[in-house]
Amino acid sequence: MWIQHFKGVNTRFSKIYTLLLHHEGISLAQYTVLAILLEENRIPMSEVSFKLQISKPAVTYLVDRLEAKKLLKRTAHPKDRRVMLIEIQLKGRRIVERTQGFILQFLMQTLRGFKEAEQKMIYRFFDSLSPKMDTILDEMRSKKK
Repeated sequence: MWIQHFKGVNTRFSKIYTLLLHHEGISLAQYTVLAILLEENRIPMSEVSFKLQISKPAVTYLVDRLEAKKLLKRTAHPKDRRVMLIEIQLKGRRIVERTQGFILQFLMQTLRGFKEAEQKMIYRFFDSLSPKMDTILDEMRSKKK
């Protein structure tokens, strides 16, 4: 029973993100790059490859498209010109903030439908889930090295 609920929610979230991002003119993969940059500011493309666990050519493909849309900027590292740094631009920042804002508003609206005790249980669930997800991600990344 729980598995079906989680699968259904996951599928619906993906569809919501896909539709939102379609209206913004970018893919979910492109959005993920921008979301990382919003958190990290300016980072090497190789770090994006590591964080997403995708190849460097795949990151280059995404960055090329985002740069063409003026959503991010690519520059050479000041001390090592072989390293390319990428940085989110205002237009890209606005896309991420609008998308995150929509999702947050939707989640908060949904949460208001629960009693306070139920809300606290939901918070506890997410407080427990987040570090476990981080641990799994770290383990998966270390196995890939």
